[in-house]
Amino acid sequence: MLGWFARRFTDKPATDARAGSEAADPLALYHAGAVVEAERLAGERLQKDRNDREASLVQALLLVDRGRGEDAVPVAERLLGPARQDPQAWLVLARVHAAAGRRKAAREALECAAKFDPGDAAVRVELALQALAEKRLEQAGKHLHGLIAGGPRFAKAHGELGIQLLQRQQPQAAEQHLQQAVAAGADNAVVHANLGALRRDQGRLQEAAVLLARALQFEPAPPEAAYNLAMLRIQQRDWADAQ
Repeated sequence: MLGWFARRFTDKPATDARAGSEAADPLALYHAGAVVEAERLAGERLQKDRNDREASLVQALLLVDRGRGEDAVPVAERLLGPARQDPQAWLVLARVHAAAGRRKAAREALECAAKFDPGDAAVRVELALQALAEKRLEQAGKHLHGLIAGGPRFAKAHGELGIQLLQRQQPQAAEQHLQQAVAAGADNAVVHANLGALRRDQGRLQEAAVLLARALQFEPAPPEAAYNLAMLRIQQRDWADAQ
């Protein structure tokens, strides 16, 4: 019954429904959160064809993830070519600029990505994250509304939106996004702790305990999660766990 609370995406070969069409596409695997499998497949494809688009995009995105964004720029520029119409290449450049704090350049690159593929899930997630960085919560919500996706960036967007909504005293709206983040495998202690606190306030104590305990498994674990879990155990008369 509570299994979905404990679910997290892990870096492992795709053995579920993703193993079909996505297994042949390293870019789709990357965006779904199967990073190890995406990197393996991209490496194999680049050995056969160094200009393979999807494999090159995965290579560039991994460079961004690992703090080597500037090394990803030549890859993205090569893919853009004279036509400069590849939305995923623009997405790479947007993430490079965002990581470097170049918000204007990041915004312009994302606008180009959205122009050429406005419905792309990864593009919409990055638009939401950009809006959140600028405290434009309503716009972020619009980018995420109705979006069916997964992976760490998707989880991050929902988690950050949920946290910011809580800060604005909007718990009902926040709950929806925090729940989406947890279901998508968020590895953020604050997301789990805040959703756990909301569940506690709703009287859903078993679910609250699962979430608060999971928040303590991440680093850094928020002190409030430990306190809330202890108080919850006391409320449940589980004295041993509270001590």
